[in-house]
Amino acid sequence: MAYMVTGRYRVKPGQEGKFVAQMELLEDLLRREGRGLRYWALARSIGEAGVFNSVVIWESPEDERRMAEHPMRQALLPAVQRLLSEPPTGVGGIIALEYAKR
Repeated sequence: MAYMVTGRYRVKPGQEGKFVAQMELLEDLLRREGRGLRYWALARSIGEAGVFNSVVIWESPEDERRMAEHPMRQALLPAVQRLLSEPPTGVGGIIALEYAKR
């Protein structure tokens, strides 16, 4: 059963480029080490300056937990957090309904 995690990040003014660069490092880690990774995206808000949202879809909650505890991910977090003007927020849960390509 697929598991989705979303995140919302408000970045300090002028730090958007650095934030995206740090998230690219996270993406690279997810693609290399993220067993069970189905999808990852980072979107920049067009309505709120400096606000980004992420979506990650995993095969299972265990895959997400394993990556959350990964030492390299833990090493990236302080650099990302320094760029934020408030703590990130997010939710996670089992996907109840998925879009099916036809």
